[in-house]
Amino acid sequence: MPRRLYLVRHGETEANHLKIMEGRGRGAPLYGSSLNFNGFYQASLLGHALTVVNIHHLYMSPAKRAIETANQICRWSRMDMPLKKSVFPDLLEINFGVIDGLDSGKAREKYPDLFKIYREKPSQTVFPEGESVVGAYNRVGIALSEIVAEHNLNENVLIVSHGAPLTFIFIHIFKFDLDNMFYAIRHHNCCLSIIEWDKPDSPKIVCMNDISHLKNEHIQRLKNPAPSF
Repeated sequence: MPRRLYLVRHGETEANHLKIMEGRGRGAPLYGSSLNFNGFYQASLLGHALTVVNIHHLYMSPAKRAIETANQICRWSRMDMPLKKSVFPDLLEINFGVIDGLDSGKAREKYPDLFKIYREKPSQTVFPEGESVVGAYNRVGIALSEIVAEHNLNENVLIVSHGAPLTFIFIHIFKFDLDNMFYAIRHHNCCLSIIEWDKPDSPKIVCMNDISHLKNEHIQRLKNPAPSF
């Protein structure tokens, strides 16, 4: 059990900017798209903010956008030894199957029944040619168990992943209800969440979806409601 778990969603991509559904990136190499200019800038700001933290190990999704975010963060590392890094395939975003790559609005129009169940009962959602939400939840749980088991209370661990997997991590650790909490927990691009343990059976939320390091976006979020999905 690590001392602290630092959870980061990847920086912005053009798909995020254009509100395109992107899970694994159907037909795209390296599991989807790259960060856009703003995404690289976000990751750099977060890396600078994390220079005050002694990270012992970094785990990341194999998606291109997650790896680029992690690498940008590592450029700011001030540790004497290179930061240990591991790629975990089970930290990938949900495989959205037939709706991957579609504009979110058009996807809702084309597959209204799928989106209805996805909104009302995520635990019963199965994406055609993709995976089920429960299947994704379970594989992220396996990855989390393996990562947590490798560390002790003197170590800090950083995970760079995606919106849904980060939500699954909170649900696993705090034993939340999947349907009740799936949409209640949000993760902005390049946000930071921290879970802390002072003893193995007492996790605490230090912060969630913190974007204070992204100054302009932090101000904008105070003005505008979060977009609906």
